[in-house]
Amino acid sequence: MHMIRRLAGAEVAKLAANISVADSQSLPQLVYAPRGFINTTDPLLLQAEQIIRHDEPGMTAERLAKALNLSERTLHRRLKDLVNESPKAFITRVRIETACMLLDTPGASIKQVATQCGYNDDTSFRRAFIQLIGMSPVDYKRWSNNRNISSS
Repeated sequence: MHMIRRLAGAEVAKLAANISVADSQSLPQLVYAPRGFINTTDPLLLQAEQIIRHDEPGMTAERLAKALNLSERTLHRRLKDLVNESPKAFITRVRIETACMLLDTPGASIKQVATQCGYNDDTSFRRAFIQLIGMSPVDYKRWSNNRNISSS
């Protein structure tokens, strides 16, 4: 990592460390992977992610299919083939990935992050976050802050 940092810079070194991490905690790889990393392999995934992440975070599977000019059934089949997820699971993953990015921002409140990611209900946000990341948003924010301090 020292050589990568020296030759390519701190951001690239952090990215390399995150991709190849072996952590003592049993956290899903999702907390380390660069946001959107899974979706960069197909134009449909990139477009769907753009819609969910930036245009309409509270997107439903039905509205996503319409936005992509696909039937719900075709969207379901394509997402199953590409990332082995249902449209609902895909939307949730992208929303939670976005939440992780926002929670890494100093001063971001969990309520603001939940709203920005399309959640009107804090309980739904917390439940989805725990299910995907394996810890609560508060614990993730604390974990991320500690990790960023120790890597500086």
